[in-house]
Amino acid sequence: MPRCDVCDREVAKLAASRRGRWKLDLCHTCWQRLRKRERLQEGRPTLAEQAEAAHRDGPPYFWPLCELCGDDVDSHGLGYYTVKGTPRRFCSDQCKATHNSRVGAPIRAEKARRRVRAGTWQNPAASMAPEQVRAASQLGAAVRARQHRDALAAGTWENPAHAPGAREKLSRPRKHGDNPALHRAIEKLGQGLKIIDLLPEEADAHREHQRRLRSEDPERARQQSRQAYRRRMATPEGRARQQAAWERQRERRSLRPPNVALRRARERAGLSQEQLASLLGVSQAAVGTWERHGVVPRSEQVRLRAEQILGPGIWPDTGPGDHSIVEH
Repeated sequence: MPRCDVCDREVAKLAASRRGRWKLDLCHTCWQRLRKRERLQEGRPTLAEQAEAAHRDGPPYFWPLCELCGDDVDSHGLGYYTVKGTPRRFCSDQCKATHNSRVGAPIRAEKARRRVRAGTWQNPAASMAPEQVRAASQLGAAVRARQHRDALAAGTWENPAHAPGAREKLSRPRKHGDNPALHRAIEKLGQGLKIIDLLPEEADAHREHQRRLRSEDPERARQQSRQAYRRRMATPEGRARQQAAWERQRERRSLRPPNVALRRARERAGLSQEQLASLLGVSQAAVGTWERHGVVPRSEQVRLRAEQILGPGIWPDTGPGDHSIVEH
């Protein structure tokens, strides 16, 4: 059976042989495409334009076009079908998969919403390794960046703030609108600034917000702290910054007077540092730090429990805005 020199497919009959002006053995589809290219180069009407003219002036004639991109359909691809068996015309497997994905997106979204309402939906990222989640996120970011660059090059990019629903969304009250200082602090931190770059009232509002979040969900706060510590210690620069932070912390603590009241109250109660730590649910090193450097535990429950065991007046007065002796 003869084969086409362009697509290398076996065909029952060649539309053009080497005796033609192209000197190639062509199937009907490749022959039609070469004719279309010649017409475009010569400024002559294409087959689609001829079909429209024939449809206007005479009997209906429809040249098969791809249902996604509108390009001419290869006769070899007329056998592509969708999942439900409905015959479709596509010029390639990529157009077929893209079309089916777009058609099925609303159906998948509605099924996901039903599972959310029923409480049976599970986040796919929960079953993925952190490396897979990171790779998927980077891949999606690269695709979106490429789409934005293509839109900019084509001159079709539009500012998302000018979208129909964007103005209504931007005019909604902010989540922390009742505290302007906290809102400004979160905005500045999101822009890459550090805590030391904030104004004093903004820094105090942000610290109070973080303390409230930690008290509401301490386990989540500890998990975030562990993750941040692992990220810092994963690089030499992060380890160097952590070592410098520890050195600064030791210097600040060395300037603080010891908590004599706490040590004397513990001795009067006949408790060792290890015993007191066991009653409070902390480590012995934490109790030693409280006594030697006058550090106050951040947890209010720990402070109240210690006062119930040892009596009041065992913690120094930090004063408003004084966070230098509060244990982090």
